[in-house]
Amino acid sequence: MSRFGKIILILSAAVFGLIILGLLFYFGFFYIFYSAIENWVTSRLGLDFYVARLFSVTIGIALTAIFPILFWYLLFGKRRLYGALVLIGIQAGICLLVYTVGANVCFDRRSGKPLCYFADTEKGRVWSYTPGFEPKSGKPFKLFTREIRETEKEKSKK
Repeated sequence: MSRFGKIILILSAAVFGLIILGLLFYFGFFYIFYSAIENWVTSRLGLDFYVARLFSVTIGIALTAIFPILFWYLLFGKRRLYGALVLIGIQAGICLLVYTVGANVCFDRRSGKPLCYFADTEKGRVWSYTPGFEPKSGKPFKLFTREIRETEKEKSKK
């Protein structure tokens, strides 16, 4: 192999390596933003699992798009913005499905595993898809099992 060929091979490997490092750095920032925002939104704002995820994806994409926006616009043009909007739209669609179609689903269809948690407060029963504590009263969420459902059904019949 000639000297010129070796130089081209080394330069292309270096450019490829820099691109890989840049992508790891970029997606690492998204993960840091996403996890910090999701923890904050869940614990401080008391939002449910799916709403917290939607909020975290939206803000995480916005933050990671703001920092390198000039570079990415020069490199990819408008496709970058459309890609971010598609990702936010997909997450919003999932959130909408969970809160509309899946609103009354408390058990996994395949395994029968409980999916819902509840806390009985002064204002009535509060439902959640995640364990933890009810944000307003501080009462712990309990897993809604089949036994609890059957007991409540029997009480309502009497």
